[in-house]
Amino acid sequence: MVDISRIDAIHLDALKEVFNIGAGNAATRLSQILSRKVEMKVPNTKLVGFNDLLTAFGKEDTVVLGVMLLLEGDLDGSMIFILPKASAGIMLSPLLGKQYTEDTVFDEMDFSAAKEIGNIIVSAYVGSLSAMTSYNIRVSEPFATIDMTASILSVPVIELGQFSDNVILMESYIACDGIELGGHFMMLPSLNSYEKIMKAFGM
Repeated sequence: MVDISRIDAIHLDALKEVFNIGAGNAATRLSQILSRKVEMKVPNTKLVGFNDLLTAFGKEDTVVLGVMLLLEGDLDGSMIFILPKASAGIMLSPLLGKQYTEDTVFDEMDFSAAKEIGNIIVSAYVGSLSAMTSYNIRVSEPFATIDMTASILSVPVIELGQFSDNVILMESYIACDGIELGGHFMMLPSLNSYEKIMKAFGM
């Protein structure tokens, strides 16, 4: 089992800066697509034990949008972007020209747009990580779902428990026309990929 706990504050700060570059690129792209001012940054990056993962997200029955993409190439594993359902509605509204409420049931078009937004964000993060490590990293087609936080996190928690006690969790500050939307981003590399990332950080 990889001792990811060896990643200290300095390495986490370096990783945060890498993903802040990606966040800036994603914000530029989203601003163009949504025709809205979008701001993004990663204010905090930390190690979280998978037993405490739900606590980090607040209430486990909160309904959220989850978008997952698989990593391929020199690094494999998955990356998951989680956004409160209400916040997802705010982002999708200008794109699809409709209003969303807590009771809105997402249809195929909603999920298609949500996948595109998730793909833009995750791909930007992956691009910055690839530039930092010189690894060739590709992403799969995105998967998206609307469910309670506990249900969405159950799959990565099971997968994570096979090779590590911790996950790299990043808070995502996202604002659309000044409205803060929140969000989280998880990086779940495979066992071999954890080792490669740690090597890239000189560990």
